[in-house]
Amino acid sequence: MQIVLEKTNYQKKYKCPYCDKRDTRQNLVSHIADDHEDMIPKDYTPLRVVFNTVNKKDHGNCIICKGETKWDENKGRYDRLCGKKSCHDKYVKMAHANTRIEERMRDPEFQQKMLAGRSISGEYKFSDGGRVSYVGSYEKNLLEFMDKDTNKGSGLKIACDILGIPVKSSMAFGDTTNDYSLIETAGIGVCMINGTDDVKEVADHITKYTNNEDGFYHFIQENVFKKTF
Repeated sequence: MQIVLEKTNYQKKYKCPYCDKRDTRQNLVSHIADDHEDMIPKDYTPLRVVFNTVNKKDHGNCIICKGETKWDENKGRYDRLCGKKSCHDKYVKMAHANTRIEERMRDPEFQQKMLAGRSISGEYKFSDGGRVSYVGSYEKNLLEFMDKDTNKGSGLKIACDILGIPVKSSMAFGDTTNDYSLIETAGIGVCMINGTDDVKEVADHITKYTNNEDGFYHFIQENVFKKTF
């Protein structure tokens, strides 16, 4: 006998804490925002109300010391750590021990798997419903992850805004793909001569020397100090 399991689009529905309406988690957020805005507690958002309702809690707990943690609206969940340095350090130790990343990075078979698919992206879903988008890339001895909604280019814009400097007046140096947005955004983008081709394509200048040959230093000496721009 063959049993065929068909995939369905079923989504669990939850009861609104303020009325008898039942709906999916996402729709419930919109419902509370539209119909019960005046009933949302101070410092709460519709997303936080739904999260608490679904997970039957009214605060988060640090996974180390069990103390209360702050709500993160961007992630749609409570922080996993309370903010104490001691808890952060202990968590890093635990994560390092569990992933054995250094040991795995030295494994030739694991390296080949990484190199076979250098770019990755997706959305991590926590068991309590929180979500975080991510992007990453692999190299032989390097594993990079960053938030999907930010990059070095956006970081440069924020830094310039804080310092009161026009982005067009900035200069940035880089040599690899994770510097692409930085070099593209800067007023003057400089790529090292041994940099990756994609970064060279958006750079305004390419150094004469590699980063191992003090390319940054020579470029500053020959161009910035001599005011050739």
